[in-house]
Amino acid sequence: MENKIKGITIFLIMLSSLILITSLIILFSFNNNIPTQTNNLDNIWEDKFIENKTEHNFKSIWNSYDEEIKEYLIEWYDYYYVLYDNINSNFTLGEREYFLGKVTENLTRKCNSLKYYEKALYEFDDPNLIYEILYFVSLECEKDYKIYESLLLNSSSKSKQNIYHSLINEEKFQFEPYNIKKQEINIPEDFQTIIIGESYIEVNNNTIIGTQIERIIRDWASNTINVYPSQYEQIIPYGEGDNLLKAINGTSSTVIPLTSTIVIKSKGKWYAPDEKGIFRFEVLPDKVNYPTNKCYGNICLIIDTHGISSIVSQAIENNVSLVIACGDYIDKMAAAQYLAERGIDSFFPADRFIGNTINYQGTGILIGTAPIRNNVIGNQSIEFDKNELIVVQDNYESYPGQYYDSPKRYFEELEKIVPLHTTYITTSSNQTNLIIEQANLMNSKIIGVRIWTQYDYTSLRKWLLENSEHRAILFHSGLYPYAQKIFDEFPNQTSFGDPKPIFK
Repeated sequence: MENKIKGITIFLIMLSSLILITSLIILFSFNNNIPTQTNNLDNIWEDKFIENKTEHNFKSIWNSYDEEIKEYLIEWYDYYYVLYDNINSNFTLGEREYFLGKVTENLTRKCNSLKYYEKALYEFDDPNLIYEILYFVSLECEKDYKIYESLLLNSSSKSKQNIYHSLINEEKFQFEPYNIKKQEINIPEDFQTIIIGESYIEVNNNTIIGTQIERIIRDWASNTINVYPSQYEQIIPYGEGDNLLKAINGTSSTVIPLTSTIVIKSKGKWYAPDEKGIFRFEVLPDKVNYPTNKCYGNICLIIDTHGISSIVSQAIENNVSLVIACGDYIDKMAAAQYLAERGIDSFFPADRFIGNTINYQGTGILIGTAPIRNNVIGNQSIEFDKNELIVVQDNYESYPGQYYDSPKRYFEELEKIVPLHTTYITTSSNQTNLIIEQANLMNSKIIGVRIWTQYDYTSLRKWLLENSEHRAILFHSGLYPYAQKIFDEFPNQTSFGDPKPIFK
């Protein structure tokens, strides 16, 4: 019997590692159905709460997983979740029942979560999130939700007060989609050199950091929903979590997980609010459709927040000085620029659309993939002559290769400001080596690329070692281990997509 138990344990550990890797790839790059961004939503409209059960399509993300993965997650949460030492609160048991009830389409089990959430009210110093969960799950389960209304109306969050007032009184919500604002840039007529990478964010003991929940505090697809966000004990050591750990290392900076975002669906898109409760920032549907989110009709309470666009109101209300979250969609960049206007910095290692923020308006610093060294994010520049040939990577694929088009997106935006000598080369995933080959053929000494895999890394490293004049600007690479290695190994030859280039 002992050997049998050991065998099962080893199998579960191996399977868990496999699932972790698979889920990371999926969650890091899941925007395979990114809608077209029109970026001209200047109109203002109002819309009301729609009471039905059809808008939250969690199956769209759940069914994208292989059957083997879904079966594993159900089995793990059902049978092994409670064996962990830190599964010691009614909140974590409520999360488990809700998740399993939803993905197995067992309404009784999903609604059984209510009894655990009710007990959880007495487990935490700040039970506001639990009151919100109780309200939304009671709506879903057709239980008495009105008993929570007065508590929600007295929320300490001004944004939440306004939203719940409109919801409870059946008033219309206000929508004002936000577009990125840019400022005038003075470029000398006789400029010859462009410098990229001088921007930086310094983290110190006084820094207050607001973070998304997913890949930093929790990760439902990697077996981690057993955390009450405001009372976390550890940071997830991958993705944005890994970048956060590097940034705060050795400091006593404050980290505030930003959770419980209310989003409304209107005109086919989901929007998150600003600090006044006005819905401005689009949140992509796959992030809304996580099975951990509590939804009814066209309104959702997002627990596992993902992306800058989903945490604007909380960032402002918590007076954070720095936000760390995903930035791989244009509305996430719009949210970052909105925060920058209010003096808040943003760091987003997933930076596919950072080019859209070039010359953004605001005093806050925006940085995507960048080196992190001695509590400084960024501050690693290279320069190039305006007439130098730059070989830039593009991509033709959807998920997961789409992020290899990040260099092209940046340089296309830069070329709207100044004429450059660029050549765009289209590759598929794991083919950064083709950019290097083309650079050698064309005698180019500067490239814009993404490195995601070890093969990308080794190809770029070899090229940089060949000639000290070879330089590389990296994009959408910071979630993975190879970017930091390259930055550290070649501090004088590598930089990042700086939205504040210098012309001289």
